[in-house]
Amino acid sequence: MDEPNGVPLFDATVPEIDPAVASLDGNSLYAASQFSSLAPYSAYRIWLRYGALATGVDDPPVEVPRVAQLISVYPNPANPAVKIRFTLERASAATVEIYNLQGARVRTLQASELETGQHELHWDGHDASGQSLPSGTYLFRFHAGDVQETGKFMLVQ
Repeated sequence: MDEPNGVPLFDATVPEIDPAVASLDGNSLYAASQFSSLAPYSAYRIWLRYGALATGVDDPPVEVPRVAQLISVYPNPANPAVKIRFTLERASAATVEIYNLQGARVRTLQASELETGQHELHWDGHDASGQSLPSGTYLFRFHAGDVQETGKFMLVQ
């Protein structure tokens, strides 16, 4: 790292660091520090790394199964309708709701069990009672199994 005028404050590489604190779940916090003084500047550098303890055995990566994946909300901005596409990796109850920026739910597009596969929902810019909503920013909330996603999009009427 250099001082703005070009005076090097550090010329050392990151030091070898040993576990300083170990937790019960088999992960460790590795830490090292260095103080440098090059008049008129001085600096204190700290390196931290958090990770599993080395066991000498390569464990295969564990993939967490997901129920769903949100693919897209398009077009954005929408005029006069928006499409929300998602994929269910296994049959699951899925909910898609539209909210205004005040946090009020204006429409529920989906709230039932769906089969595995791709799904596409359409929202035409109307609330639950059929009234056309004004142009503005809206939020969607997607929930299926262990997945919950929230995003925003613009509606232009």
